[in-house]
Amino acid sequence: MGISKVIQVQSIVTETTSQFMMLGVSHSGSVHGYNTNGLLQAKAGNLLIDCGYTIKAALHSQQLSFDDISAVFITHVHGDHVFGLERLAFESRFLLNKRISLYLEPKLYRELWDQTLRGSLGIVNGEPQSLEDFFDVILIEDNAFEFGGHQINTVEVDHARGKPAYGCVIDNYLFYSGDTRPIPHILENLEFEVGFHDATIIESSPVHANTHTLINSYSPELCKKLYLMSYEDEVEDRAFAYSESFKGLAKVGERFELTALVTP
Repeated sequence: MGISKVIQVQSIVTETTSQFMMLGVSHSGSVHGYNTNGLLQAKAGNLLIDCGYTIKAALHSQQLSFDDISAVFITHVHGDHVFGLERLAFESRFLLNKRISLYLEPKLYRELWDQTLRGSLGIVNGEPQSLEDFFDVILIEDNAFEFGGHQINTVEVDHARGKPAYGCVIDNYLFYSGDTRPIPHILENLEFEVGFHDATIIESSPVHANTHTLINSYSPELCKKLYLMSYEDEVEDRAFAYSESFKGLAKVGERFELTALVTP
């Protein structure tokens, strides 16, 4: 496939502060909110976590654009997490003249290209294209990669049956679930201080967690570490479901500082 791999570069490092920001926090069916996407803002550049169909508007709401994106990590292949890649691919290649790194767990490659993006990106001016013609594709090895001095470990979560999906932990400090049902066998054993967890308000979703299942699945101490994301527009009408048990609702534009060793 001609896929490049992570290259470790040795250099002098200095300590600095990066930020993690929530670009969107809403369920795929939301009318008023942005798809659930995160952004790691480091000195070396910005790593986008997922790229849903609202990504351009979400970036614009934070005075950002595609030109500010250096890399993307995809958690799984659903439209609210990957459909923005088509726009990003075209604009980065033909308008911005830049190559963005695309970090993928190997299980996601064929599903993303052959079953999702190839229909729109596969032919340009009559010439066959590959995913590598648009992105610097980096297959993640051993469930870990480095970006801007930050160590990012991927965690396979439990979303839709038979469909690979991943969350991640940044610097053993910040956990980001992506879409998932409760995963107590994983989460209770992860080292992190603050987390963002999928939590629909639908009582019985077959592919998402909800506040009640989280409370029943996780310890009270763990729930208190978690901000809830991927929620519906009506969530404010259901405040009782999260106000006492969790850290709160994730909010668009919310930022958290991360300290890391990065290249100067």
